[in-house]
Amino acid sequence: MALCAWLKGLDKEVRFFGNAFPVDYARNLAVESFLASPHQKLWFVDDDMVPKDGCEALLGGEEDINVGVCKIWGGTAIGWNHSSHEGRFLGGMGSTVIARKVLADHRMRTENGGVFQTRYGHLGKPVMGEDYDFCFRAQKLGYSVRAWDAKMGHVKAVDLSLL
Repeated sequence: MALCAWLKGLDKEVRFFGNAFPVDYARNLAVESFLASPHQKLWFVDDDMVPKDGCEALLGGEEDINVGVCKIWGGTAIGWNHSSHEGRFLGGMGSTVIARKVLADHRMRTENGGVFQTRYGHLGKPVMGEDYDFCFRAQKLGYSVRAWDAKMGHVKAVDLSLL
């Protein structure tokens, strides 16, 4: 509920894409809706994010992709929602602002027709999430990506016996 109240207070257009699964499909639905609008930036705020003071600073970011950092649960440990691969910064999309030019670029389209796609390996094992894959491909095309200290909380159900 805190997220809904916070989003309404931003004085921006808010669209919800609930019950769309998997996540790359939900993100692609949001991108298509965004591209049909006149807006210049798309801000993904996932439903498990908790706004913190100052996180709206992401909207003022000048990079093509501005990633808000948050902690994530990696199955056995807590870490951050960013990494690197082949010298490129990769960031999670849970709270990320993306410029229209990136999403409208036909070169960003994947074989599924959208701009987001999880990479799978042998026997269907996920090898790179849709978020990291998106950042990786965007940087290969020359788009800039930056991690911001515009932190958001990240709510997850975790079996504490694993910690």
